[in-house]
Amino acid sequence: MNYIKGVAKWLRPFLLENDMKEFKGLELWDKVQMTNPAHTKDSSFGRKITTIDAYQQIKNVTEVFGTCGVGWGFDSKIISAPHTACVVQLTIWIKDHGTFTDFGTCDWYQRSKKNPEGNFDLDAPKKATTDGLTKAFSRMGFNADIFLGMFEDNRYVQHATEESNKKEDAKHDEKAKKESADRDSKNLKAIMARLGKDDVKDAESLKDVYTKLDAHFGPLYGCEVGKFFNNPYFQAPIVEKCIELNVNPVEVHNG
Repeated sequence: MNYIKGVAKWLRPFLLENDMKEFKGLELWDKVQMTNPAHTKDSSFGRKITTIDAYQQIKNVTEVFGTCGVGWGFDSKIISAPHTACVVQLTIWIKDHGTFTDFGTCDWYQRSKKNPEGNFDLDAPKKATTDGLTKAFSRMGFNADIFLGMFEDNRYVQHATEESNKKEDAKHDEKAKKESADRDSKNLKAIMARLGKDDVKDAESLKDVYTKLDAHFGPLYGCEVGKFFNNPYFQAPIVEKCIELNVNPVEVHNG
């Protein structure tokens, strides 16, 4: 039995969908408390308040803990009768971290000035669940700046906007770099396959060839030579030979 537990413990890191870590003190809170103002809306419940988009908050939690149902999730049950407020009890679980309970509420009836008695709301459990998730996530620190009243300060909202834009730009740049690296790797493998041998050792050496070609012939058709990545006439040996003969490989291709 101890052997099985030991193997299970050893395998656990390889089975997790993402790198789960133990957060200490305010480490998680400080990481996730700032809200992008673009993901909020103003609501009125007797007074003007700022609310977070529910699905954006779920996305934020998923970014930290992994896919719902794998890295985190919740169990829910209705604990109130239809003639009272709809109360849903939620048990939030986070893989390898534990569970905690919270509650969400809403009215069972959709009321208005013209219809004060209201119509029975079949979506009440769903609304109460969303309310409960928002409360539960906020207790972990997600979008806590809203609940701390920080969005009442216009200067803070401006600061949050600037910081959020920086994060989005960084994510975009990182994604672009990864896509570029994947594309370079794929194209490099294709070129090497056409050559039938390792004339090009890695992507960096291939870029060096492009740099040399640019230096000799200038940008081709107003584009960087790298734009012609998939063109067989840019296979490394041919490029090197064109440079040696001072011949533009595009002219060779067209001629």
